[in-house]
Amino acid sequence: MRLSKGSERVTITSKAPGKLFIAGEYAVVEPGHGAIVAAVSRYLTVTIDVTTSVGTLTSTQIQT
Repeated sequence: MRLSKGSERVTITSKAPGKLFIAGEYAVVEPGHGAIVAAVSRYLTVTIDVTTSVGTLTSTQIQT
């Protein structure tokens, strides 16, 4: 996580890898069951800025 702070602006950016369930993706919802998971080289990056108005959600992969 990265925190940038300017004169009046605070921005938080965080990046997390995707995951690939190899086995057990439904089993993990039951207590005591496991899964085999691998990280993949696809990432989700989230940036949060302080605002005083209505916010927006944007994605470069989803076209509306």
